[in-house]
Amino acid sequence: MKKIIYYFIGTGNSMRTAVRIAENIGGAEIISVRCDAETVSAGDADVIGFVCPVYEWDIPGTMRDFAKKLIINPHAYIFMVATYIAIHGKAFETMAKILSDKGARLNTVITKRLGLPEKQKKYHNPFIKAADLMKDRQHL
Repeated sequence: MKKIIYYFIGTGNSMRTAVRIAENIGGAEIISVRCDAETVSAGDADVIGFVCPVYEWDIPGTMRDFAKKLIINPHAYIFMVATYIAIHGKAFETMAKILSDKGARLNTVITKRLGLPEKQKKYHNPFIKAADLMKDRQHL
């Protein structure tokens, strides 16, 4: 059984997630989407995974462009994991549409919510007053 996981890496979270998934499913080829999709076909794969962060409520443009060009087995079991901090937006819908156009379907979706580093948490809180932010900014 051939298993492939394609991942987009920004900070490393998606690559670590892809590696952990591969370990838990008995191994899989792990491929970065920062390559030419025509050279890493999934046309004969039985299991295909996509792992990426959510950027601006969607999958990164690099992942979208890669998936559109990728040759896949439309009968494969296909899953997607989206890593995110606030909301996963329409990431799954975008990938489902790309796969549907290829005659395939997204079988499973998984979200992996990431925590913010302590230093950044207060800057993502909409209730902090601007004056407090400006005061803290002087110490950065």
